[in-house]
Formats: sequence, C-alpha cells, structure tokens
Amino acid sequence: MAIERGQVWLCDFDQHPDSRQNEIRPCVVVQTDHINRVPNYSLTTVVPLSTKGSERIPSHAKVASSAINGLTSDSFAKCEQIQTVPQAHLRSHLGGLSAVEMARVDATLKKTLAL
Repeated sequence: MAIERGQVWLCDFDQHPDSRQNEIRPCVVVQTDHINRVPNYSLTTVVPLSTKGSERIPSHAKVASSAINGLTSDSFAKCEQIQTVPQAHLRSHLGGLSAVEMARVDATLKKTLAL
C-alpha cells in the first residue's frame, strides 16, 4: 500500500530512554505525497498519536476516534514530537484523518514550528 499524507498507521517507534513516544503506536503521516512517492526514498515524516494529551497544550491536536481513521480511542497528535521514520516501521494501515482533522493537525504543526 502506498503511504500518503493524512493516513493513520501503527508505527514502531523503537525504545527511547527519554520522553519521546516509544514502541508501537498510531501516527499520522504529515510528509507531502510528492516526497512520499520519490522512488527509493525510504523515509516518511509522521506525528505520533497518544491517548494521553490535552487540548490545553498548544502542540497537541485532538483527534476523535472513528471508523474512518481507525482509532479506537480519542487521541492527540503530539506535534512537538514530529519524527522522520523508515517506511518499514509503518506496520499496519488503520485509516485516514478527515479534512477537518488534518487541517487541525496542520494548524498545530504551524504553531509548533513557528511557520
């Protein structure tokens, strides 16, 4: 399956000795499809999703669970933890964010990265 911007995947984030998201958890692909489609380029940029977060934290975007995005619990896109991962770390496709949800993630990324 082709990896596309806005898709939700289970991603293996490995183990980290710090506060970054660890292990296998959902993420949303935020890298442009122009780069996702480059032949022999095996990386993509994602934002981890977590059930632990807060709408009061400016770098968190709430994503409600739905059959469309494949999330089983309301979650938060932790935009301060944007990561580039090997595409091979994307284990299974869960679904995709709606246009409204993706716009919320985009706006939060812009704030987080001062764009």
